[in-house]
Amino acid sequence: MQRFHCTDIICRVIGLVVFCVGVGLLVTVFSMAYKLFNSSPAEVLGISFTGNPHKDPGAATIGSQFGWLLFRLGFLLLMSLAGSLVAQKGVNLYLSVSQSFPMLGGNGGRGKKAAEIDKEADDHLTAS
Repeated sequence: MQRFHCTDIICRVIGLVVFCVGVGLLVTVFSMAYKLFNSSPAEVLGISFTGNPHKDPGAATIGSQFGWLLFRLGFLLLMSLAGSLVAQKGVNLYLSVSQSFPMLGGNGGRGKKAAEIDKEADDHLTAS
């Protein structure tokens, strides 16, 4: 009885695609952060000061805009974490196809020993 394993090339392609999606997410995050950090403070916060106390924004407006900026920074941090995890999963998929490469962060070096156990089980099933 033969176990179903997807072919190496299909699994490696899927791993590469997932890795490229993760790298694409990271590139998007870094470009957004670059635009954010190279903008002027008035442009980032969305407020401008004229020097006239009647037309300048109040403390509540400044505080809410600053809170929005902190939210955007937290969002960028979360997106960079997600992108790096997706890229890591792509590398794990790519490397776990081969029996000689155990999954990174997986079940602790199952590589060659697991392949030997599977071969013995297959031999036992075909010998009966």
